[in-house]
Amino acid sequence: MFIFVDLSRYIRDSEKFAEALLERYGVTVIPGTYFSDIYKSAIRISFVVESIERIRMGGIERIGNAINDLRSSL
Repeated sequence: MFIFVDLSRYIRDSEKFAEALLERYGVTVIPGTYFSDIYKSAIRISFVVESIERIRMGGIERIGNAINDLRSSL
């Protein structure tokens, strides 16, 4: 399962956010711009392989931390 998340209230550049998310938080997402320029501030998240607990405590929590830490710079 995949979802698109609109982060336009928090970030402007999904490619920079995805790069920082991977490098600093160890979470991989796909920048929305890989699909269309209209998704400049969106990311695609995959829930295909992981357990619910790992998704919630690992990925989602880290994405939230990244948004809080990086929102002013992206």
